[in-house]
Amino acid sequence: LTGTVRSADSLSPIAGATVTDRGTTLSTRTNEAGAFTLSLPATATGKRTLIISNVGFTTLTLPLDGTA
Repeated sequence: LTGTVRSADSLSPIAGATVTDRGTTLSTRTNEAGAFTLSLPATATGKRTLIISNVGFTTLTLPLDGTA
């Protein structure tokens, strides 16, 4: 899973944000461009939820439905 974390206000990238697969120990941090890659196991089934957090920003809970 890849993506970019951006500020809702300015759309500028957020470096150092934590992206976590809720209910697991899988997590990663965004790079200086706000980009991240999170490796999810191929055996993972069911709905997944990402938790995106960073100091100074509201934590975002983002349900994944398997579509692009």
